[in-house]
Formats: sequence, C-alpha cells, structure tokens
Amino acid sequence: YIPGLYVSFTFMSYIKRKYEAWWQKYNYILSTGLNAGIAFSSIIIFFAVMYHAKDINWWGNTVMYEGMDGSMTGWLNATVDAPDGYFGPRIGHFP
Repeated sequence: YIPGLYVSFTFMSYIKRKYEAWWQKYNYILSTGLNAGIAFSSIIIFFAVMYHAKDINWWGNTVMYEGMDGSMTGWLNATVDAPDGYFGPRIGHFP
C-alpha cells in the first residue's frame, strides 16, 4: 500500500500544483488505467490459478494444521476440576 500512497500523493499534490493543465488532462486517464489494470489482472489471476483447481502445497498453506493449533487440544482443561463441569459463575449466581 505504501508505493501506491507515494504515487497518489505525488500525483494529487505535487503534479497538480506544478502542472495543473497537464493534470486536468491526464488525471482521469491515469485513474481509468489503474482501475482497468486491477480488473484485467484479477481476470488473469482467476484463470491462471482458480479456474483449474490445482493443489498448491507449501508451508503457508499447511502451517495451520501443525502444532497445538492443528491438534485441536489444549494443554490445560479448566473444566476437569470444575464442580459442575463448566467454568464460570454457577446457575443462579449471575451478577
């Protein structure tokens, strides 16, 4: 996001102050070009990656199933020693 912020700040402040006639002529062309680039790239990415389902197996996709998070068990169980089988205020003793 930072490079886009730099380009936006430069185009909307510096170029507008120094070259206002040029800015008025090409402002909408730049905006339309950037929006069209995002649209075309999203279509290309869809057909390149999502249209033909491929299994991409790398560390970033499988790390959620490893370690304590992936085993779905905790080290401590607060309900084992609880008298009624749950942790918190007892029924009828709510504040």
